[in-house]
Amino acid sequence: MRQRDACDTVNVTAPSSVTSRRTIAISIATVVLWAIITPWVWRDLRRRPNDLVRGSKWIWAMASTNLSGSLAYLVVGRRSRPGGRGEPQAPTSRS
Repeated sequence: MRQRDACDTVNVTAPSSVTSRRTIAISIATVVLWAIITPWVWRDLRRRPNDLVRGSKWIWAMASTNLSGSLAYLVVGRRSRPGGRGEPQAPTSRS
């Protein structure tokens, strides 16, 4: 049997209770984020015209069943609306 000397290192890990609490907190935050973003994406897909969506709405709806698909739709799948953010809209006259 080999003896330990001063050069041997000891593997120190965090207590399991801290790790499990962190994992639970991250899991809960992810589920809450998913529960907020996914219905919002589905609502946006229902209301947005086809020409303002990159690709098929059906494909985006299927991809958005998980959080990464929803985030991908928000970043890549939407086209900006004419007169949307960054473009000034013409004033409307009331008569």
